[in-house]
Amino acid sequence: MTELPLLPIDERRLAHEKWAHAIDVLDNILLRALDASRAFAKIALQTTFLLNGGAIVALPTFLQLAGVKFSDHRDVALIAIGLFVIGLILSGIANAIALAGSVAAVTQISQMTVIARFERAQRDDPTNKAGKWQQLAADAAKKRDKKARLSLFLRWTAVGLVITAFLCFVAGILVGAAILSGVQ
Repeated sequence: MTELPLLPIDERRLAHEKWAHAIDVLDNILLRALDASRAFAKIALQTTFLLNGGAIVALPTFLQLAGVKFSDHRDVALIAIGLFVIGLILSGIANAIALAGSVAAVTQISQMTVIARFERAQRDDPTNKAGKWQQLAADAAKKRDKKARLSLFLRWTAVGLVITAFLCFVAGILVGAAILSGVQ
């Protein structure tokens, strides 16, 4: 196997600086995309908190204003309020899972830049004894893949919980409406 001739030190340093800059730009783009997805997730989570939390307070108030005696429809009203509480709890769990997924995604992105740096170091290191850079890059790739799977699982779990929390809100509204449909 023929070895490539080494560039003069100034050219290597310049090439390394350009490569490092390209990695930093990629890292910034990925982190901005992650921040944008976090913002949308935050809005969805806040919406489910507000819907279910507000409904817990609003249903008894609305029934009182509509002239419905709470004691006459207590069981059905408690079912509706229970659905809103379940939705609120699911929203809280989804929030915690979304945070864990975000941490896993940031770790995944950092592993991508680590791999790129190891691959660059492998090309710049003329000795590369026993393939140390290849091994380091392979280890970082395994960590990245593990974090990618974890991040994906956590994201879909959080999405499922948010959808379920919204469905609890809708079911609670329908149960609350059933109370009003029986009122003369």
